[in-house]
Amino acid sequence: MHERYGGDAPYLYTFEFDESGLSIVDYPEISIEWLEMVKANRLLGGMQHNHDVVMGPVASDNTLRTVSLYVARV
Repeated sequence: MHERYGGDAPYLYTFEFDESGLSIVDYPEISIEWLEMVKANRLLGGMQHNHDVVMGPVASDNTLRTVSLYVARV
């Protein structure tokens, strides 16, 4: 994002939280399940899942083409 908005350097955010009792889903890489989650959230808006935490690849401009092609074919 720093390149898009003209920042000086990228930012790194670190979060610490207690995972006990949370519903967590982790997508370690781009997969059909990850694409379905991204598709649902983008087409229907909001959060189309019941998880407290979703971890995985960021659907940035670099992956938007992949997501768009997937959504168009399904």
